[in-house]
Amino acid sequence: MLNHIIIPPSATSIGECAFGGCTSLREIIFPDNILQISQDSFRGCIRLKKMTFLDQITNTNSRVQKLGRQTFIACVNLVEVNLSCYPVYTLKVSCFEQCESLERVIISKKIWKLMKARFGLCSSLKYIGYERTLKSTENSEIKFGLDLKHIDLISSKAFVGCMSLESVRLHNNKYVQIGSFDKCKNLKKIITIIFTYYDQQ
Repeated sequence: MLNHIIIPPSATSIGECAFGGCTSLREIIFPDNILQISQDSFRGCIRLKKMTFLDQITNTNSRVQKLGRQTFIACVNLVEVNLSCYPVYTLKVSCFEQCESLERVIISKKIWKLMKARFGLCSSLKYIGYERTLKSTENSEIKFGLDLKHIDLISSKAFVGCMSLESVRLHNNKYVQIGSFDKCKNLKKIITIIFTYYDQQ
């Protein structure tokens, strides 16, 4: 049974449906030169708990990197995703939908677009951001549900059914579409931080 994968450094992409339905797979380690993880490539890996993206060091073609549609859909045991060193720009439709055990997602500052149902029905999701805790001006720790400082687009239904989210922190986000937070029944607080830029002359 296939339960552990180390993608070799010679690989630059993961093909469509490559590991879809591998129900014994528990862990994946990606090398630092992966450019693309295609549609449905890990769909329905129901025992997958951990995936690691090695530090991005040599690859400079970050604009072509992407996570495809439904890449990790229905990976119901996946708990944490760390994309902080993976310079993907857009998280495609339903990329982590129905990952009902997913609690934490650490994202790269280069990610700027969250497509429809990106985290739909991730009922355990509590945190998405760039670090685990944020600090107030009094240096006391504050945990935010979402910290979306570098995101320009939050599309319709991006977080639909994320029932564990309690707060959202927005930073001059250009587009937050209608229905982005539908059925987030425990969402209690939305903080909007507006930055004003002055022309220094």
